[in-house]
Amino acid sequence: MNLGKMHLLAVVTALTLGSLGWTQDVTVVPPRGTGQPAFSNNPDPIPPPQFAPDSKTGRNVKYPFGPEDEKMCPAGNAFSNPCETIPGGVFTPTVYGSLGGLALRRTGLNSTDVASIAPALGFTNPTLVNVQSIPINFNYGIAAEIGVVVGGGAIELSGFYLFGSPGNYTATPTTQATGPITAFFSSSLPSFKDVWKDVSQVNMSYAVSTGNLELNYRYPFAQGLDFLVGLRYMYIRENISIGTENDIGSTNYAFAVTDQIVAPQIGVEFEYPLIPHFSVSFETKGALGATFSDISHTLTQGNGVTGPGGSSNITQAAGIVELGLFGHIWFHERLKLRLGYEALWVLNIPEAQRQINSNTDLPLGNQQNQGSIFFHGPIIEFQLAF
Repeated sequence: MNLGKMHLLAVVTALTLGSLGWTQDVTVVPPRGTGQPAFSNNPDPIPPPQFAPDSKTGRNVKYPFGPEDEKMCPAGNAFSNPCETIPGGVFTPTVYGSLGGLALRRTGLNSTDVASIAPALGFTNPTLVNVQSIPINFNYGIAAEIGVVVGGGAIELSGFYLFGSPGNYTATPTTQATGPITAFFSSSLPSFKDVWKDVSQVNMSYAVSTGNLELNYRYPFAQGLDFLVGLRYMYIRENISIGTENDIGSTNYAFAVTDQIVAPQIGVEFEYPLIPHFSVSFETKGALGATFSDISHTLTQGNGVTGPGGSSNITQAAGIVELGLFGHIWFHERLKLRLGYEALWVLNIPEAQRQINSNTDLPLGNQQNQGSIFFHGPIIEFQLAF
């Protein structure tokens, strides 16, 4: 081998050994400022919560159950996203319940004049005293519900109770009507014949308390649409009284009516998500059954003398119509706030004010039993699923 070839072989050998040594002694330079290797297996930092992430998810927010469909699931926001995929799949409650409060007010009483105040000099028209002057207050109460998922639907027991809040009104002579006051009542009894004349003031009061209990079966008929069928019981207690005072003493003319309605009912509820963690719903229910009513009448004087009075019991057909519009704020898949406004009609029942009759000798008053009451007001509930 000549000298040139030996030099070439030495150069190739040196380059080969140098390459092997370089690959074995490689040093990984971390990115500037991180202190971590460029190819570290540590996970990326968790990003901050998204306030408007993509709404296409696979989790259903229909409460308490419903078909899994991404269209029924609002996107997450500042709250934890109820739509994210979690181990175990979609949350399906087996028991759910709610607790809250409501305030319902019945519409004003029908127009019924009960007295007049004679005008002062220079005025020609008397001032009429009407039961519509009695203030009708909101009645406040509690509402609760518990449901158990059974098969493809659920059995629900729900109810509310409204405590009575009496409204009172006192009519006395004024500048334009200085008196005396004459009540529009009469009696043939010597003890009551003159108690309605030359009256110094008229005191009127009205109160109503209401209870409701329902047992329904809820079935998801379509996406966002539930069908309800069940049995309803409703209790309404009314009291109205008209009292007068004059030189003879005080007199009180009063009626109390208790209506107990038992009726099968059907209804529908539709819920639709509008924005992340907020949905709206509309609910309507109708019941047709019977009312078992008790009507009592009393006529008393302050000195203990009693006049004609009595009680009667009637049974007749009655109906209930309920409408509600609600908003739902979802804090979590198991917890939401439901708030809205309800309207409730109770049809074909005896009303206390309709029993008033100017002839106080009648022991049962007017005996007018075809009345109706309309309630309306807000409701707020927390609903929790397990």
